[in-house]
Amino acid sequence: MPHYHATWEDNLPSIIRHGLGGAAPGSRNFDCEGGVYLATDPSLAVSFLIEAAVRQGASSGMTPADAMASMRLIVIDDTRLDWRLASPDPNIEREGIAIIYHGVVDVTGMPVLEMDEVLAGVPRL
Repeated sequence: MPHYHATWEDNLPSIIRHGLGGAAPGSRNFDCEGGVYLATDPSLAVSFLIEAAVRQGASSGMTPADAMASMRLIVIDDTRLDWRLASPDPNIEREGIAIIYHGVVDVTGMPVLEMDEVLAGVPRL
């Protein structure tokens, strides 16, 4: 089953070079336990990043459209995870939908999607 990690476009060069979790992030979206946060559903992963964008608001200097345009979703092949390094995300009440991974995830060859690709097929009102 794939897992998903949403991030900002600016973080991609470091993630590709060092792996996901391989280098300290330039900034953190939330004050919480360190590790790589992965979700079993792409909409959940993206919702965390949207929440971070809303919390940052005008201080980020990005319009909502700019924020959406700079969001990326990495699709993680879970065979690349060492499950001994994974634990349930304590910030999520429902079990089995999000984990914290305390290792480095090799993202070589993994799809990185833009929000237009993620939202394709989702009806727009």
